[in-house]
Amino acid sequence: DYRRFALTAFGYWKISDDDGVSLSASAGYHKDENMPKYKFGEDLVAEGTFGIFRDWMGKLRFGYSNRAQEAGGFDGVSAQATVTRRF
Repeated sequence: DYRRFALTAFGYWKISDDDGVSLSASAGYHKDENMPKYKFGEDLVAEGTFGIFRDWMGKLRFGYSNRAQEAGGFDGVSAQATVTRRF
């Protein structure tokens, strides 16, 4: 029973017709069945998309999450690279 209420801001910057970079930031409160009250947490994600209208498209994505818990908290970092081939 996880619940999260957050505000999210999203921006996209067009580099060219085929390429762009986005940034998403989110902050709010979350709680699960083991937490007596809501705690603060935030996320930040940056993503670059290259070749939106080409046969080959690549994406690079980096993310960061911070969650407060009853017994401290945790930070999470993620990275992802994908390549898509269109036929």
